[in-house]
Amino acid sequence: MDKTLRRTIEEAIAKAYEEWGREKNKLQIKRKAKNIAQNMVEAYEQEQKRMRSIFGINSCDDIS
Repeated sequence: MDKTLRRTIEEAIAKAYEEWGREKNKLQIKRKAKNIAQNMVEAYEQEQKRMRSIFGINSCDDIS
């Protein structure tokens, strides 16, 4: 896993734990967790696009 992506995920998880400790409202926690997860997915997708452009890979079929 790329160091930048790993750092992004670690920061998102740390933030989720921090927010969990502060928030008493379960609905707010759920929304924040969903938002953090969405940000993680977007970061992963951006990283995949970057790697594809670097290596010229358009799909998983091109790897083998």
